[in-house]
Amino acid sequence: MNNLWLILGGCPRSGTTLLNFFLNSHPFIRLSNEQDLYRTAKIIDTCFYREEHINKRTPRGLSKKEESVGAYEDEVDVSTIKRAKSISPTLTAMYTSSLLGDQEDLSKFIIGDKYPKYYTWDLDFVSSVLGVPKFIHVTRNPYDVINSCIHRRDMAISGNDWWPIRSSSEYLNDWIDAWNFSSEKNLSDDFLHIKYEDFIENPSAVSQKLASFLDIENRFDISIVNVRRPEVARESQYKKLIEAHLAEEILCWDMDVYELQKKFPVIKRAHVGLDAERLSCLYQRKKKQWRSR
Repeated sequence: MNNLWLILGGCPRSGTTLLNFFLNSHPFIRLSNEQDLYRTAKIIDTCFYREEHINKRTPRGLSKKEESVGAYEDEVDVSTIKRAKSISPTLTAMYTSSLLGDQEDLSKFIIGDKYPKYYTWDLDFVSSVLGVPKFIHVTRNPYDVINSCIHRRDMAISGNDWWPIRSSSEYLNDWIDAWNFSSEKNLSDDFLHIKYEDFIENPSAVSQKLASFLDIENRFDISIVNVRRPEVARESQYKKLIEAHLAEEILCWDMDVYELQKKFPVIKRAHVGLDAERLSCLYQRKKKQWRSR
């Protein structure tokens, strides 16, 4: 099986879910939804090649000299399977079986995972397992990302959502981390950066860009994007925070995303202090933990 692996991500609340639906509308693309491909690969690697992950311990009573000549080696369990060249066939078999079922020719499918914070993975390990995966990164206006995070945070505080309860500065830093990571990757042939607003306003152009990047026929279902979702009104107090930190970037937001990243390759993270908002979030988090006990 020679499937092309695809990872879709971006800062949370940037539109990765909508783009995942859009990509899966293609007859030869199957992406799971936040199954954490990296964690799955690590579990397989640890289970089958346990000896490489064992934390060797020196038995009591051994001198450092005895330790240096390997006196503890008999205590280490190395009775596991001899390492294959890669766990990729195992992972590929799991994904194709789960996502494709009884399809006749599995090798023609693009498979992978949508995971917003994929940039926190050990990507060297991911590449060693998957060969050379392709990455699609979605960026959305920070106003809307942080506003959406705050909306879901408020729902979580009222007990109607699982969203992590954090301050607006912490959500802002999530956006900045995703932006800075994408700046590092922009020159790679295996990395495509999509601006969410471009995707919504001109899905036909973006679908052609996706098809060219993945080297497949453009058979995406444009109607998925035409289903408009209700917008949440922007909170003025958080708008001031974003403008104070990203004023110039916001003014230039209508630029092409690659031009934007040339102009702003690295953005400094926001200071996260113990202000009233963050203290309230810490209290609400503790309160939620107490209720769950």
